[in-house]
Amino acid sequence: MYKVLAKVLANRLKKVMDSIIGPTQMAFVKGHQIIDSVVIAEEIIHSWKRDESGGLLLKLDFKKAYNSVDHDFLEAMMVQMGFGTRWRNWMRCCVFSPLMSILVNGSPTKQFRVEIGLRQGDPLLPFLFNIVVEGLSCMITKARDLHLIKGAVFGVDKVHITHLQFADDTILFVEPNMDYIRNVKRILRCVELVSGLKINFHKSCLVRVGKSGHTNGKWSEAFRCAESSLPILYLGLPLGGNPKREDFWRPVINKVNQRLAPWKRGCISKGGRLILIRAVFSSLPNYFMSVFSIPVGVAGKIEKLQRGFFGGDGAIKRKVHAVDWDTVCKRKNHGGLGIGRVLEKGLSLLAKWIWRFGREDSSLWKNVICAKYGPSLSDLRWDWQSAKATFFFVKSVGKLLVEGSRSNQIFSEGLQVVVGNGKRVKFWSEVECDSIPFNKAFLRIFALAVNKKWVIDKFGSWKQSK
Repeated sequence: MYKVLAKVLANRLKKVMDSIIGPTQMAFVKGHQIIDSVVIAEEIIHSWKRDESGGLLLKLDFKKAYNSVDHDFLEAMMVQMGFGTRWRNWMRCCVFSPLMSILVNGSPTKQFRVEIGLRQGDPLLPFLFNIVVEGLSCMITKARDLHLIKGAVFGVDKVHITHLQFADDTILFVEPNMDYIRNVKRILRCVELVSGLKINFHKSCLVRVGKSGHTNGKWSEAFRCAESSLPILYLGLPLGGNPKREDFWRPVINKVNQRLAPWKRGCISKGGRLILIRAVFSSLPNYFMSVFSIPVGVAGKIEKLQRGFFGGDGAIKRKVHAVDWDTVCKRKNHGGLGIGRVLEKGLSLLAKWIWRFGREDSSLWKNVICAKYGPSLSDLRWDWQSAKATFFFVKSVGKLLVEGSRSNQIFSEGLQVVVGNGKRVKFWSEVECDSIPFNKAFLRIFALAVNKKWVIDKFGSWKQSK
């Protein structure tokens, strides 16, 4: 019965998370995605690599994060966020006041009250933990506003990024200055005292990013953590690596090879092999390809593993396949089995960023891209190729928009712009007549236009007469 009640409360809490949790938290918040953190972190590392002073990247490791949350701090955070008395009483009954007992030789001992920690498996756990770590986020933001610390800064609009969080995975961006480092240490110590979250500095690491890649021993000594170098693993992806190299994709190849081992092939039918190939490809490879463009050679190796597992190739002897692999990869309505080609899936995953750029108005990743490369937050479309000295991510997305390419043609045919209130749609370039933009359909009028970048709303509004 408790699981049903907790699920109902969790569904209600989920609806308000985007209004009480800051933009730097990417876990369990509507509109925030895990790959956003990777893109932002990569852009920061790319900027620091080109900078003389660079910066420091501190990856934190919490010691038993969920088991050490202080209940009083959680309730205080809910009070500050405006949760009412009735809701806090419900949380007190669900989280703060349950009784537990330990099984000894199959017999329960005397019950006792749990004073700290959140229960694993509770539907409320991820949302309540977000509220707790928001306290750390607020303290870091306040310190930044008071100029006690300084993180990465982008553009004229001064978009400041000091930290990124995904549940208990936290990464801090600090300027290499001893005063700032001491202030960060003090903030983390305050968080330990008030929230119960203990940071394991022995498992945390400090990375120096910049033209001078060495770290100062005093910096790591201040945190009492190990020094490391790029690339480092964050949220399952290597930060600061080169996606053009095969070593970058080695975890993906090894994982696919492990899951599609030849000995498994003899235990399942062809239908089971097909399902397993789809399941393997929909996890780790898709995650990598959502941010990075996969090289042709790596895609060929993954398809070779898929083809061998499905067709029955051995370690030494290769079987003659009844149907060629191109036909197998086609969609079912075209006579194939719907496996799909690796390169095409990678392009489609990268093309989603173009769609998200036009759909999302205030995402943190879009703020960083706009501040760093110049487009406006109100733009529906942006020429990704126009960005100079860009990181691999922007370059990969920009290649999809090459004039006359197949990917640009497919994306343009499938894209539809809805006018709405007309405050974001550009009149000349984004309104079409017979699938042709106005600036190309009416060349002479467009040449005489004074304001070629105006949106529809600036040309006036008309009310339909009754």
